[in-house]
Amino acid sequence: MRSRLGILVTAATACRALSLVAHRSSACSAVSCSTTRPRPGLAHRCAIASLALTLSALSPRPAMADGAVLFEAKCAACHAGGGNVVARGKTLDRAALTANNVDIATIVTMGKNQMPGFGEACAPKPACTFGARLSDADIAEVSKWVDARADDGKW
Repeated sequence: MRSRLGILVTAATACRALSLVAHRSSACSAVSCSTTRPRPGLAHRCAIASLALTLSALSPRPAMADGAVLFEAKCAACHAGGGNVVARGKTLDRAALTANNVDIATIVTMGKNQMPGFGEACAPKPACTFGARLSDADIAEVSKWVDARADDGKW
């Protein structure tokens, strides 16, 4: 994996190469007149791109996604408000989770019955989501959030 400094050096080198173009005038011979000149407009775009890369390299890594945001993006279509539009009785409230002996992280990772697995380790493929998978850290975060809401009676 490349370091952030390596990315900045590569970006700066690429910008320099892109900002110079070979220019030959028809009045010059092919041997004596091969100069370079800045390409109009490209310098501004390269400066902006370099600034953006520099700021992203200096800023801290983005925080792990919030459990509520992950839930809204990946779960709310079927589990809006802690319900379950696919399988009645398999809701996210504490009583249903206890009655159904649910380990949220395992079911989110591997899937079960009609619920597809969202984990990177999910197999076989027909049991898994066709969309983007969640990392183990994201699954832990959304599971913790769902569990906390169930404990607080917010479903």
